[in-house]
Amino acid sequence: MTALIGTVAPLYAAFADVPHPGRVDGCTNCCISEEELAVLSSRNREELSAADLRSYAGNAPDTVGAPGDFQYFLPRLLEVSATGELNWPDRGWVVRRLRFVPWRDWPATQRNAVRAYLRAWWLQALTSTPPTDDPWEVLASLTEVEPEAAWDDYLTLWLASGRSARCWLARFVNEHLTGLMLNRAWNSFARRDSGPVLLSWLRSGPPGRALMEEYEHDPDAPEAQAFLAAAALLETP
Repeated sequence: MTALIGTVAPLYAAFADVPHPGRVDGCTNCCISEEELAVLSSRNREELSAADLRSYAGNAPDTVGAPGDFQYFLPRLLEVSATGELNWPDRGWVVRRLRFVPWRDWPATQRNAVRAYLRAWWLQALTSTPPTDDPWEVLASLTEVEPEAAWDDYLTLWLASGRSARCWLARFVNEHLTGLMLNRAWNSFARRDSGPVLLSWLRSGPPGRALMEEYEHDPDAPEAQAFLAAAALLETP
């Protein structure tokens, strides 16, 4: 069992008291069918398959459903996203739907369960071989759904998650530092104001030192030059 899937049971526990919405409405012109709405309205979330949820996941809660029923279905949505049963919309799309609901005002147990899922998703993207997700899309999605005050937690996790995660850090610096310095968008899913925050963090000292540590640990490794180049870029005025 992956760490991401391990966050699912706590999600169900945290959202156990959220009632079934009873009726789910939505735009049946192009977003969801009447038959799909009937399934959502009549079944408990645990009984819903990825196919049952596909149209809902792609459109909730702005053109299908409402924030209250999204809160009810969220554990199941995140579960089938974690297991890969729901391959479209993908995990990033499902997570970014959180920006349409006031989830940061939900009870602390629910907020904490969602954040545990987000942290596990970020960690999985940084450390899985082969990669399960595009780390840039994951980070961009986190900037969309989390307040700026919470970003530092994910950036700290980036530094603390081993050599694989730091390889991604070197790649990010080598690919995006110049663009960040020119205030260019670094990912189409990212909040526009995330660039200056990332640039400030990258140049704060610890990221550069972490990259040099990895280079010095094994200067002959295939990825060593990427570490060295990224560390040098961070030292450039």
